[in-house]
Amino acid sequence: MAMRGIAWLPIALLILGIFLAWGGEWITWDWINSIVNGPWLDRARFCEEWFFYAPLFVYKWTCETWTGPFDLGKAWMDAGILIIGVSCFLLGYAFKPGIDALLRRLKARSTADSRD
Repeated sequence: MAMRGIAWLPIALLILGIFLAWGGEWITWDWINSIVNGPWLDRARFCEEWFFYAPLFVYKWTCETWTGPFDLGKAWMDAGILIIGVSCFLLGYAFKPGIDALLRRLKARSTADSRD
């Protein structure tokens, strides 16, 4: 099957979407794990001890901004799933002529075999 000229773009978008969804799950899991294994029930102890670093240690969330990691992870997952859906549609559009040609060949072979 021959790809159209810009078929590399949907493939790159698909890879980006997979990594965004995967990264969102990772950061959300780490956030939940830090709360479950951390000082969650005692609010004073929670604010005293709980913190969560952003990926690559660029930011540190504290008890005042404790929902930040979840919001970031959820946004990454949502964006990843949306990008995966769009890229799959674009890949289907790019490969449609090749898929149609393959289906025509299979149908022709099937009708030729049924005549024998």
